[in-house]
Amino acid sequence: MIVQIRNFEKIWLNQHSFFNPPLMLMTCILLGFASLGVAQGQPAPSTEADTENTLSGEITLTVTPETALVDVPITARLSGLTIGQQVTLSASTTDANDVLFTSHGVFMANTEGVIDTSKIAPISGTYSIVESSGLLWSMRANSGARWANLFSWHEREILIEAKIDKDKTIQKSITRIYPWANISNKSIDLDGFVGDLWLPESEQDLPLILNLGGYGSNTQLAKASLLAARGFAVLDLVYHGQKPLPQALEKIPLEYAKTAIDWASKQDGVDGTRIGVLGTSKGAEYALLLASTYPEIKAVVAVTPSSVSWAGINPRSPFTQSSWTYQGQNIPFIPAKVGLSGLWRGVQFAIGKPVAFHDSYASGLENKDNAEKAAIAVENITGPILLISGSDDQVWPAKFMGDVMIERLAKTQFSYGYRHINFEKAGHSFPWSQWPQGSGNSGRFIHGGEPEFTQKAGRRAWVETIHFFKYTLRSEDGNGRLH
Repeated sequence: MIVQIRNFEKIWLNQHSFFNPPLMLMTCILLGFASLGVAQGQPAPSTEADTENTLSGEITLTVTPETALVDVPITARLSGLTIGQQVTLSASTTDANDVLFTSHGVFMANTEGVIDTSKIAPISGTYSIVESSGLLWSMRANSGARWANLFSWHEREILIEAKIDKDKTIQKSITRIYPWANISNKSIDLDGFVGDLWLPESEQDLPLILNLGGYGSNTQLAKASLLAARGFAVLDLVYHGQKPLPQALEKIPLEYAKTAIDWASKQDGVDGTRIGVLGTSKGAEYALLLASTYPEIKAVVAVTPSSVSWAGINPRSPFTQSSWTYQGQNIPFIPAKVGLSGLWRGVQFAIGKPVAFHDSYASGLENKDNAEKAAIAVENITGPILLISGSDDQVWPAKFMGDVMIERLAKTQFSYGYRHINFEKAGHSFPWSQWPQGSGNSGRFIHGGEPEFTQKAGRRAWVETIHFFKYTLRSEDGNGRLH
């Protein structure tokens, strides 16, 4: 993971600092007493947060947390094994269509007789890196389904099983929750708009986050409700592809999103002075344009972002119009550089086959004059900026464009915090939950990235996003305490 950072707010950075000498000293003392207890044959005490199943009073399987939102990672831990003992851990569940999803990994116990999925990688199995939740997101259906159907339930039980040998098995059930059934939401009450406002119960008015997806044209109820569960009002806005909106992703007015923000800001329970925007892919392009135009937006997270405005996406009239307009005029854009390879990609895209567009977008950036005219004025944004990209993005050169924006912010002496996190071997998609979601291709685009690294990057990016909004959209009460 490559991180670029400049003058981020100290409170956010301090929350991410794990080096605390007094705390480390106390931890060492406590560990010393714990080891003495073990040496004298006294078992270490268990905690109420852990859930355990014990085989013959010797081998113990612990899975934590037992019940949590679907974006919370798990850790499976086996203790009481012999050094080097091999155990198969597996996970299984059914989705809303009763399709069985399974995963497995063969692990070897360490010198303490312990297997901990957060610390060691499996020897073999459905994933191969150190990743505590690998058993969850590596689940696949024997039927060939690419991802699980989530949308008719909000809670699912997952069985974690440890096969010790032919005759010994330990099982533990855990529960994963989507919060959409527990958080109130309402459709946007405006003619010509599509989307939902998610508003969790709170004694205080909550900051508002505008959520903008990419080329897809559906609301993102799972993602929006998970974000709302973290203490935000979330405006999940669709901006093309559904009636009465433009069907193609071209000539989308900036005023469309601004009007929706103004409406949401006035709703009960929403603090209209604390507004952030989360955009992904084309939604990140839209988000950065909005924030650079409207000073009401105080924080931006742009996932797989663009540093420029591009031509719209419309198979019927390819690359002839801007993606966006402002005050009735096309926002300056980079037209696609069409050669023989570009024409072939366009044909493949038009007939519905997945295509990697990275080279087309990269070649469009080669014309420096066009790139400068279409550059997004990120230096005009009135709040902190977080950019997230993958090194193997095959849709467009998000890492390069993120670096360009960082250079632009530094050159203009941007007065707010800004940061670019680039994840090695990750692609264009960043999965935000621990549930199997597929990878590599999505609809008509080849996303790139190695599946395991993309999944791991998605989890980390989601954590960074939530922390970012919590600390940049914080408020103070009369005593100066942060909410």
